[in-house]
Amino acid sequence: MITKMPSDGPVANRQQRERIANLYVEASGLPVEQQRAFLDQVCSGDSSMRAELERMLGTDSGSPEQAGRPPAERRLPPGRDVAGRFRIRRFIAHGGMGDVYEAEDLELRERVALKTVRAEVVEDPQALSRFKREILVGKKITHPNVCRVHDLGIDRTPGGSTMLFLTMEFLDGETLSSRIRRGPIPQNEAVPLIEEMAGALSAAHQAGIVHRDFKSGNVMLVGAEGRARAIITDFGLARAMRTSDSTVSMTESGTTMGTPAYMAPEQVRGEAATPASDIYALGVVMYEMLTGRCPFVGETPLVVGTKQLHEEPAPPRTLAPHLDPKWDQVILRCLRKAPGERFSSAPAVVAALAGPALDGPAAAPVPPRSAARPSPRRRPIVLLSAASLLAVGAAGWWWIHSSHPPLADGRGSVSEPLPAGSGANRPLAPGSVSVPPPKETAEPATLPNAGAPAVKPAEPVAKKAAAGMASGPTPKLPPPRAVLQPYGGPLRGVLRWSGRLAPHESVTIQAGRVLTGALTDDLPRAPVTVEVDTKWVVVVEEPSERNHWDRLVLRNNSDNETVQGIVVRWSVIR
Repeated sequence: MITKMPSDGPVANRQQRERIANLYVEASGLPVEQQRAFLDQVCSGDSSMRAELERMLGTDSGSPEQAGRPPAERRLPPGRDVAGRFRIRRFIAHGGMGDVYEAEDLELRERVALKTVRAEVVEDPQALSRFKREILVGKKITHPNVCRVHDLGIDRTPGGSTMLFLTMEFLDGETLSSRIRRGPIPQNEAVPLIEEMAGALSAAHQAGIVHRDFKSGNVMLVGAEGRARAIITDFGLARAMRTSDSTVSMTESGTTMGTPAYMAPEQVRGEAATPASDIYALGVVMYEMLTGRCPFVGETPLVVGTKQLHEEPAPPRTLAPHLDPKWDQVILRCLRKAPGERFSSAPAVVAALAGPALDGPAAAPVPPRSAARPSPRRRPIVLLSAASLLAVGAAGWWWIHSSHPPLADGRGSVSEPLPAGSGANRPLAPGSVSVPPPKETAEPATLPNAGAPAVKPAEPVAKKAAAGMASGPTPKLPPPRAVLQPYGGPLRGVLRWSGRLAPHESVTIQAGRVLTGALTDDLPRAPVTVEVDTKWVVVVEEPSERNHWDRLVLRNNSDNETVQGIVVRWSVIR
């Protein structure tokens, strides 16, 4: 039974959204030619609901002349000839710039992918430039692991309207991201795919092209029942490394484009992308292939971008202990914050995987509580700031809700999970982002240790953030204290952290401070062993000589349970 939705203005509340979602499911199950009649029936008198359903169904381009047109007029039907040469076989997907179809080239008798260009894209000079650039870049790069782009065409109807379209190699397979959703890829299967992706990126770099949006969703796995072949697609964000009269660069400072989970820190800051930025993205994809998740995840692009700037990734073997130690060395080098510290080229990544360990003998397998080696490359970085939380995405709009948890520097911040469809996989739009203020923490109790200093709470930064982060650096934890003073306090004790730790989140305690939650006790500055007394929580990095006995990293290892507070018992090593 179909019920009409009350006509009460813009779609706003939860009940309205649920009803629209249900109607969308009904409408999407109908033949295209019947969808208009369905919308006439359920949306009579409610233009806002109809507009929303048309947008979801892809029947409204957003331009006034297209609004309300039936789906049959918007979507090319099977059998339709385009430009007198390409016959539509089937609809494949709806993208940010238009629709993608499988078509037959009637002249060459081969299958091709045909991508149409929406009317509003044609009217947007910047978007149209991206579309044309995809053609030029695709034709410039010749490599078996790069999707071949054929040409740009124009279709003119008897009524006088025109449609731009792009033809390219038809790839029959699945994306690498779809494959990863079924689980991590075994090492022996991952290596040849990495070699092919590295070869494709190298070909682009040799042609003077930086991809800028390399990710698992832009890699197609094609092939028969044998081994799949990796093919890189979507060079719509790619740019020449140097500008010329025929290219207008968007890689200069101040422009941020890409997908946050795969963006190098310099891209997040709006700096120029270089081949080193693609090397970073390759490291993210390798990490994702072997562990099933990206190194930095979060509920919004803002959260993920902040972590890219300020957090160090957990070594892959903390998530997949069976991996060869060499994977940690190679992937973490790809993910270094400074571009100059990464591999010099994509082939160098492959060579490192095939060669001996980078830093001497391979380390022992990583047990669940093993300490991860702290990186000496942590540097305070000033985060981009702006007045707005709404940005225009390269492939659409995304918004950031004010209800997400407070952000902090990676050394004491919380690493959040990546829900399905989360902002981490949405393109980050041009412009800068603003940091919501962390909550001020309660004053903690002083140490019970005689002569020990009082524990300092996380520094309040709400007022500073509210005033605008452009005026100062992002809050950060102090570095580990290098000088170890003589210790004469208790031989054992309890450390308590109050805060919320969602699945797979982590918190860092360093130099007696945290940036989320609050401490009621501190670890002594002495050689200690630690034991977590809280379900689901494991030690990622424990105090050791390498961190001057002044750093503890804890993580909620549960897939679906949230931890409220953590208790850690410590004992001084005598």
